[in-house]
Amino acid sequence: DVSYYIPGFTEPLKRDVNVYDPREAQRFLDRLQSNPKRKRDLERLYRLSDNIHSHKICAPDKESLNKIIEELDKRGLLYKEKE
Repeated sequence: DVSYYIPGFTEPLKRDVNVYDPREAQRFLDRLQSNPKRKRDLERLYRLSDNIHSHKICAPDKESLNKIIEELDKRGLLYKEKE
């Protein structure tokens, strides 16, 4: 799931993604490239939300989930509240 936080709305707009492996993710990206209207629509959604969104991440076990979180952190993709 992806949740988009749009100013003026009390609840985020949610979109089901249901991508479970890298091949599915690549197919999604390929479809965006081959369908300019779909890509523009998604870009509008990101602009509306000022690119503020969250993803629901699932893993088969805690160790795998921790590895995913570590990788996202290394890439600077995690939001961290200031202390």
